Amino acid sequence: FSGLHAIMKPILIIQTGDISLESPLYYEKRGGYYEIFTRTGCLEGLPVELVNVPVGAQLPSYTKISAAIITGSAALISQKLKWSETCAEWIRNTLPTGLPILGICYGHQLIAHALGGTIEKNPYGPEYGSIKIKLLPEAMRDPLFKEAPVSFHLQSAHLESVTKLPVGATLLAQNERGGTEAVRYTKTCWGIQFHPEFDIEDMRLFISDPDEGLKSLGINIDRLVEQLRPTPFGPVLLNKFTKLVAEDGITF
Repeated sequence: FSGLHAIMKPILIIQTGDISLESPLYYEKRGGYYEIFTRTGCLEGLPVELVNVPVGAQLPSYTKISAAIITGSAALISQKLKWSETCAEWIRNTLPTGLPILGICYGHQLIAHALGGTIEKNPYGPEYGSIKIKLLPEAMRDPLFKEAPVSFHLQSAHLESVTKLPVGATLLAQNERGGTEAVRYTKTCWGIQFHPEFDIEDMRLFISDPDEGLKSLGINIDRLVEQLRPTPFGPVLLNKFTKLVAEDGITF
């Protein structure tokens, strides 16, 4: 590393699932969380620490890191697994420090849960594939979304969703059915239901993996694959987050 990056504390990736077990076909061809995020370019030149919390890895103090990204998972918030509740407690204790945090899919729901929001079975049913996201007016003043297009497609894969936001949270984006897609929980903490780290090939492999069991959910996989769309805004969003962190540019 050079310059600012040489002295920057690592960005923490809080791994809440194990892709090698959850989706072996995908893992064989595309790798794990580090490889997925690296492909987006958002970690280029930055120090990174990955912590696998489901297997018992301890989360570091906020003083040891510059930001945290909380990943997706095959687990469900409603299961209230011990490692997940421990992670929720870490979130509650860390948020008042102003540490930048980005929660993705399960990570987004975990932040909402930690702050008293409601997570339930998605009222619109399982949501997989490329979905259209529409920003709300509040997003135009948000440091992470203010330069984004008003609408865009991103990849999605989830069974549960945030049905009631915690007190003080701001809704930034919804999908075409009105589901929660992006939230600002605090001045430096965001949650997004979609997967900005997934491109069209990631999603094609993911939904085609028999181990995902999507057919048992009544999902027409062939039709879903046909409807997949490129999602170029995903890497842009992730790079925006890490750039804000690296340049200390999160201002309000």
